[in-house]
Amino acid sequence: MAAPEKRTLHLVERRPQRCRLAPEDHAHLHRWHRTELEITYTARRHVYHLTPRGYVGVIEAPRCRLLIEPKIPLSNLFYLLHPRASSGPGEGVSLTLLDRVALQLARLLEERVQAGLHRAYVDEATRGMYQRGRLDIAAQVRARARNSPQIHSQIETLSANIPCNQLPRSVADHLLTFPTLQDQARSALRQALRGFEEIDPCSLLVEHLPPSEQGPIEYAPLLDWCQMIVAGLQPGWGQRESAPGFLLDLERIFERYLTEGLARAFAGTGCILQPQVLKTTDAEGGCGPPLQFRPDILVEQGGQLRLVLDVKWKRLPPGATVQDDLYQILAYGSALGIPLAVLVYPGRRNRCRVYRLPGVPRRVEMWTVRVEGAEASCARALRQLAGHLRRQCEEAREG
Repeated sequence: MAAPEKRTLHLVERRPQRCRLAPEDHAHLHRWHRTELEITYTARRHVYHLTPRGYVGVIEAPRCRLLIEPKIPLSNLFYLLHPRASSGPGEGVSLTLLDRVALQLARLLEERVQAGLHRAYVDEATRGMYQRGRLDIAAQVRARARNSPQIHSQIETLSANIPCNQLPRSVADHLLTFPTLQDQARSALRQALRGFEEIDPCSLLVEHLPPSEQGPIEYAPLLDWCQMIVAGLQPGWGQRESAPGFLLDLERIFERYLTEGLARAFAGTGCILQPQVLKTTDAEGGCGPPLQFRPDILVEQGGQLRLVLDVKWKRLPPGATVQDDLYQILAYGSALGIPLAVLVYPGRRNRCRVYRLPGVPRRVEMWTVRVEGAEASCARALRQLAGHLRRQCEEAREG
């Protein structure tokens, strides 16, 4: 007997939606997705308010499926994910975020197949009546314990069955298991995987993933894209009952977009960007645990920290400030002795509020950066922010 078709609930990040949930769906979401979803009760039985907390993607529950869309257009979200692409695959077609991610993966796979898969020497285990290559001592000891007459050895062979090819193969295989993937994306992935037929899949657990910097330089875009997809599968990957689906943290995406854009703008200026650097201060006399904080971006120039920047994926109220964000950036600036502290929010146009303070930091800026509209306008908005921050660092050095 075929399983009943799941209901699809359409949600938008940060917007509460009134939804009816079966008891098993509520239990599943409460157990596995409390970080991504705020679930509040209503006066009606089995009816809840669901509010995504800044994540987009798909969540698979036992009897329903949640499709979470961003507030900004999908084309703009894809631009934040991959700003060096033109406008994302499938422009003008009704595609979900998952479809666009899969199509971009298929394009990157095709590029690698056309250029030729990278190959490297790997150890291949063999056994027989004669030794080939070097003796596999561990395997030979186990064989002797079983009274096996065969000789176990290892030989080096040039193979494409290596981690930088296994990870993309495994990610594409997993995306094909999503029932919400449309035919266009599904067929593109299958076509691209024809060049990876000789590759064995690997584990997609985060602790087992090969670092992208260990692969060939030409594989960097593909491996970075795969790492982003795997991050969307966590947590819960590998636990069958969790059915984690695919979710993207928009704050991390926005932070990466700003970091890469600022790094390009500051290149060759003597300013060094330090993303996600852990700072630690020990307690006096060792009478307590150390204080630890990790600002999103630090900018160093001439051996001195000039700027601390923190990224938030939330709306900056027109006539107010977000006090928690303000206290956080003030704490960063004061602890590190940095004269300029900047908060950056997404918006429809560039705006800047400036506050001058008597202590350190001496200047606090709250920016909204354009992330909606034409890609050229978004790129120009990011360059405007980067140019302003570069000038502020120069003025601080000269002052």
